[in-house]
Amino acid sequence: MKRVYYVLLLCSLTFASIQVKDYIPQKYKIDDKETLEYQLKFLLLFKNEHLPEDRHFLSNFTPNENLFKNFTKFSAFVDEKWLKKGEIFSILHQPHLEQAILLFRAFYHTKTVDDMYKVAAWSQQFVNERIWSYALSVALVHKPETFGIILPPDYEINPYFYFNSELMAKIDKSRRNCDAKSENIDIVVNDDPLERYTNLDVEHLLTYFTEDIGLNLFYYSYSIFYPWWMDGDEFGLKVDHRGELFYYILTQLVARYNAERLSNGLGEVTAIDFTSPLDFGYYPGLCYPNGVAFPSRPEGVRLNEVRKNSLSRNTNLTNSYIRLRDAASRIQNVLDLGRAYWGVKLYDDHAESLEVISNLLEGNPNSLELPYYGTPQIHGRHLLGYAPEPLNRDKPLPAATEHYETALRDPATWRFFKWLLNFYDDFYKHFEPYTRAEMEYPGVNIDSIDATEIVTYFQNLTTDISEYYNSKGRTSIVQKRLNHSPFTYNISVSSKQNQGTLIKVFLGPKYDRYGQVLDIKQNRDKFYLFDYFSRNLKSGSNVITRTLDQKTWPVDRTNYRDLLESVTQAYQNEKTFVIDGSEAYWFYPGRIFVPRGTKSGMEFQLYVILLKLPKIDEATINDQMYKRVGVRSFSGLPLRFPLDREIGKSFFVKNSFLTDVTIRYDDHYLP
Repeated sequence: MKRVYYVLLLCSLTFASIQVKDYIPQKYKIDDKETLEYQLKFLLLFKNEHLPEDRHFLSNFTPNENLFKNFTKFSAFVDEKWLKKGEIFSILHQPHLEQAILLFRAFYHTKTVDDMYKVAAWSQQFVNERIWSYALSVALVHKPETFGIILPPDYEINPYFYFNSELMAKIDKSRRNCDAKSENIDIVVNDDPLERYTNLDVEHLLTYFTEDIGLNLFYYSYSIFYPWWMDGDEFGLKVDHRGELFYYILTQLVARYNAERLSNGLGEVTAIDFTSPLDFGYYPGLCYPNGVAFPSRPEGVRLNEVRKNSLSRNTNLTNSYIRLRDAASRIQNVLDLGRAYWGVKLYDDHAESLEVISNLLEGNPNSLELPYYGTPQIHGRHLLGYAPEPLNRDKPLPAATEHYETALRDPATWRFFKWLLNFYDDFYKHFEPYTRAEMEYPGVNIDSIDATEIVTYFQNLTTDISEYYNSKGRTSIVQKRLNHSPFTYNISVSSKQNQGTLIKVFLGPKYDRYGQVLDIKQNRDKFYLFDYFSRNLKSGSNVITRTLDQKTWPVDRTNYRDLLESVTQAYQNEKTFVIDGSEAYWFYPGRIFVPRGTKSGMEFQLYVILLKLPKIDEATINDQMYKRVGVRSFSGLPLRFPLDREIGKSFFVKNSFLTDVTIRYDDHYLP
């Protein structure tokens, strides 16, 4: 199978794949027959279908040890009593997690891609649907031979986790009526948030953002590419600086969320207090495919209540509050003392120290003394959900916060993110602000920046979930989703010589909810990386024009049916398979890079800095950076540089600039 190596350039909240010595590929092309064949086979497999020539063989297939290499649990794999189909799968529930990991390892350790396909097709017959699709997705993006295989959008193969139960009930009713008439017709359902039963709190002003399927797919995809349970040494995640990435994702998401809150007249998100009554409830309005409703959390609950979180049936989530409290105390001691278990010291090296703290907070296998420091983010997610104690310990009922697909829908998740970030605030107090030498780019001056107004609007966009129902007619959901117009900014630069430069652009608010000016020195955490690209400068005056539009931003995913059709046609030599480069990997959707703003126009700030263009040794990158995501490969600097550390006197250098930009919401805008 053809293997193409990529190194990834970080672009705002997203991870954009580029070929070495190139930028984000505008188009991702698969043109060799073997890769197309397996792209088609795995796409069909996600809907439990096969190519005609495979059906007879697969019907008589049974796996044996010769199909695997370095797989020590073959006997356990074939003898495992898998979670039944139709049951609720929880990635936080230890027995379920162990099954998912076992299945992933079986897929991962197959000798060939063909073996992997056969084992996946065989196991699909009896493994729980969600465990199977999760394990296969993780295996496809981590197994070197299958990296680059495009996964179908999860919201199309698992719509119950992305669309409210009211919508799904309307679709089911419409489908029953169509079946009764024996008609093959299209079904279109409109999602109107004003018709819902559960918009009972001011936090629901933001549901258009927190329930955006692109946002939730992004976070779920992050958990696929960087599972918290995966060993970084064994699978190369340490090379990708998984700890720094964990911190970066949190800061980017919270800053973006705060910008949306300000656009709606709300204050910035505050850290969760696990001992005080919550001043808001949450009613997810979701149900599982088997009809069981997601648990809700009433207003005024105390998350540390023994009744809810000291489960009588012993599980890995028993006594979650006590475990979270103890883990937080121990991690805080690490920050205060500057050393962790077994004498591991912090603060001598920023990058290594950040990895240590992040791994402790995530509770991944690279954490120091995992049994001692625990898994705080896992227990935190369980506490936030306030799910009831199950009657059967093997049949948990996880809340929205316990699934990556649905966690961002709950306002409590964002407060938990802020709680986690408070540890990083203490961490960065131990590092001095960047010096002038670290900030400057000698001979490069930014003279001015001119930015056009950004217009945001809501656009009716359609999601096709036909393949979930395996129907010939289209089954679609129409939703109003946030989008923005194309816009341009011009950077006037003076350079003393011909040279390259790396340009980082951060976006943040200019005023708080009361109209008070927000000084970037005290509010750097409210800025998120907005754009990231490189340019060549000539000696003298330069004008760098950057237009951000659909050709620049990551696009929404191609629907499953159209993707399958395109791959099939390419496999049959009817056309070339070409797709937007952003769809081959995982991206934050370009539609919601920009906060909504206000109808009168809301002032934000762009912080721009030009840096030296790093020298990249292609051989070193391919040798040291796993082609999945080489997050530090282009600048050699921290991902949030220079806003990760406190701002000192040397922050405002000639190669940086702070300017205003207006974001105006237009509810009559026609794209």
